[in-house]
Amino acid sequence: MRNVKKWFHTWRISFKSDIFGVEKEKGKVEGILAAVYQSVFGGDVYPSLEEKAANLLYFMIKDHPYADGCKRICSIFVFGIPCSE
Repeated sequence: MRNVKKWFHTWRISFKSDIFGVEKEKGKVEGILAAVYQSVFGGDVYPSLEEKAANLLYFMIKDHPYADGCKRICSIFVFGIPCSE
């Protein structure tokens, strides 16, 4: 997860926009990531990589945490998960 966030911040710098990747509410993205990686009864709620990616995509689009670039940013997280695990 740290690798994905680091990659996102590096990628964000390449965009020349004041609003791209700016969170609407502080901590909303952290909450989404925590929801995807949460556990219950000693096991992951979303045990497979595919379930994590699908739910990350769902939560990022549903909650729309960024002022601009939600779909682009979400694609980084979804395709970046396999790189970080």
